[in-house]
Amino acid sequence: MCLYMKKKKAALTKPRPFEAKNALCPLILLMFFIFISPAIAMNYSDEYLYAQNWQLPDSAIDMTELVMKDDLLYSGEIPFSGWVCEHDKNGSILYAISYKQGKKDGSGLFWYPDGKPMMSVYYIQNAPHGRFLGWYPDGRTIYDLVLNQGKFASDLLMGDDDSRLHSEGEIYEQEGSDNDSIRE
Repeated sequence: MCLYMKKKKAALTKPRPFEAKNALCPLILLMFFIFISPAIAMNYSDEYLYAQNWQLPDSAIDMTELVMKDDLLYSGEIPFSGWVCEHDKNGSILYAISYKQGKKDGSGLFWYPDGKPMMSVYYIQNAPHGRFLGWYPDGRTIYDLVLNQGKFASDLLMGDDDSRLHSEGEIYEQEGSDNDSIRE
């Protein structure tokens, strides 16, 4: 046997105090936690976090203290302006909606019974208008729509899955009248 082979055989049979394969294991684990963990963590939207941390104003009135007449909400004989809320039997807030002169006007927030945000909507003159968001109990977005005076205008999740590729709004959308004096 040549001297080179003897040295190589001796090097292979000797116990080594430090082997590279033992050093790779902690390095691989560290890289996993640095690069993969953030991808697994839930990334809540700003709107979800806003609804989650929203505080009911002290001036809010429970819906049971008000009366609805002719699509207007009244406090006594006066159309109500301010925040209206409703709680479940355990005291958890279910919804809070801003009213102006008896009509929904402003933010509307809805929660699951466990206090997690369920929905966020904006109203103008009793009609949902603008961004309309809904969340699953785990915080993932169910829908993210844009409404125009209560009517579908756009789906901001369009293309995220095949079920949203076609909507009835696209099928029935037609050009309106060219007569501006006719209300559409």
